[in-house]
Amino acid sequence: MTQILQTPFGFASTSAEVLVGVHLSGTRALVTGASSGVGIKTARVLAGAGAAVVLGVRDIDAGKEIAARISESTGNRDVGVGRLDLADLGSPRTRTAEIRSRILLPDPRRGRGSSHARAGP
Repeated sequence: MTQILQTPFGFASTSAEVLVGVHLSGTRALVTGASSGVGIKTARVLAGAGAAVVLGVRDIDAGKEIAARISESTGNRDVGVGRLDLADLGSPRTRTAEIRSRILLPDPRRGRGSSHARAGP
């Protein structure tokens, strides 16, 4: 039997409401369409919750300006920009590979609490 997940959130809920009390430090988020509208709002809320955020944008200069505003408004200095054009099928692969090469993952051979890390994928 399928169990329905029930939450206090609905169609009118905002990302800020959903993330109240959620701490995302230690996580990385890639936000597409982050140069306008919902993309900016989503990136700002994720950064405010402590996530390292990469803005996936076509226009790098506009993205840098938005990243600076998000960093200033949230106090999170780990907001970056990467060129991402979803009309070009190679662009997401390139961006993902670049992000993975910069992420340090815990080394499972040393246990969860270890300060030793290895470069991902």
